Amino acid sequence: MGTTTAANHTVNESQRGELMTRLFRQLQEVRFNELYYQTRSSVLRRWSIGSNIVAALSASLALAGLLKEGDLWGWGSAAWKILTLLAALSAAIGPVLGWEHRAAQLEKAALGYSIVRDRIRLLLQDLKLSDLNDEHLAREQEIEGFRCALAALDEPASEATKRRCWNRTLEELPSDKAWTIV
Repeated sequence: MGTTTAANHTVNESQRGELMTRLFRQLQEVRFNELYYQTRSSVLRRWSIGSNIVAALSASLALAGLLKEGDLWGWGSAAWKILTLLAALSAAIGPVLGWEHRAAQLEKAALGYSIVRDRIRLLLQDLKLSDLNDEHLAREQEIEGFRCALAALDEPASEATKRRCWNRTLEELPSDKAWTIV
């Protein structure tokens, strides 16, 4: 092997290593985002289900009270008015705050990040098995474009949720296992 060829191979290996390191870090970030959006969506779905349950129970109790002429279980008519108000508020809060719509958006974001994660993982596997070439760089650019498109869905995260999601990400994709995990 000539000196020029050996130098080109060394540069190519260096670029390949830098790309793999950058992609692994992106893999961690994408997994974090996927976990974060799954968590947020789950919380919103639980809030929506909870408000629907409260609305249904309150409406049922209020109706039962009305059918018993306001004296069910010895509660006065004020209690039934409060239950009716609670039923109305619980039924209205989800649509007014848009919990279902927002949860659906967050689920789509989580799915998008899941797709990006799979593409990064495949690219890392290819890079482990072959030399760096233009196809790898083009795939990296495609992945980066997809990540940028998903960034529009990003929102400020609460510190507790960020910490939980990042810790889980590091459990699944520890930095010290970067070269063996994919």
